[in-house]
Amino acid sequence: EFLFRMCLFRYLRGRVPRLIAFVAPAIVFAFAHTSAVAFLPMIVFAIIQSLAYERTNRIAVPMIAHSLFNLHTAVFLLWQVDPYEAVRAGL
Repeated sequence: EFLFRMCLFRYLRGRVPRLIAFVAPAIVFAFAHTSAVAFLPMIVFAIIQSLAYERTNRIAVPMIAHSLFNLHTAVFLLWQVDPYEAVRAGL
């Protein structure tokens, strides 16, 4: 989050149009997670993270949200639950 929000997003936010400042770091963030299946959801997640950072001006907000997201993923992995099947089942 520090790299994507505090560095890249904040740098771009004052120099390029708002849409580009949100989308460019989100694409880099999605590529960094190297999952073709999760590429678009990661872009959406990164944009939400940037919105949270912009609105609160606190890096802790997206850091905590990202940590909770990772915890959620870890729980699914530990329980050997396919997250896509869980979504379809309404979990």
